[in-house]
Amino acid sequence: MKSIVLLALFALPVMAAAPKKPLPGKYAGLWLNSPFTTKPVIVNNTAPPEDPFKDWALGGVTKFPDGYFVILLNKKKPDERLVIQPGQFSEYKVLEVIDGGMDYRSTTVKIMKGSMQGIVGYEEKMLTLKAPPAAAAQPNPNIPGMPPGMNPAAAHGGGDRQPRLRAIVPPAPAQPAVPQQ
Repeated sequence: MKSIVLLALFALPVMAAAPKKPLPGKYAGLWLNSPFTTKPVIVNNTAPPEDPFKDWALGGVTKFPDGYFVILLNKKKPDERLVIQPGQFSEYKVLEVIDGGMDYRSTTVKIMKGSMQGIVGYEEKMLTLKAPPAAAAQPNPNIPGMPPGMNPAAAHGGGDRQPRLRAIVPPAPAQPAVPQQ
């Protein structure tokens, strides 16, 4: 009898089904919320790469026999300019110039920086000239022959004395010539 029970116990595992692999999400909560592991980095590849030319506007284009001479103006820093010359080393490369015909403002330039490409065109607000700053009123106008910044009253030793105003007397009207006898 003992041998029959032993045979039945040994045969039982042979008739059992093979173990099944658990579903991937079954233990996901354990490793995502575990205080002993680092959080997984979620990469969002749907965002387009940033355009390196969004801060630049076209300032001018000239065609030369060996390429294009291009001037780019920085929109955020109006004093900053970038010049791309044919035959000169630059991190920027002119790929194509799309001529606007009679309207120069519709001209665009396709530029490459590293592996990034972009299109730059004219912008109306970058093409307008700004008015020069108003000159500050000077308390003492410069007198010809006197160095700038020098006070005319201090030059003569009298700090309180006003400079003399000169008057020019107009010439007398011409008298008709009287013949002599």
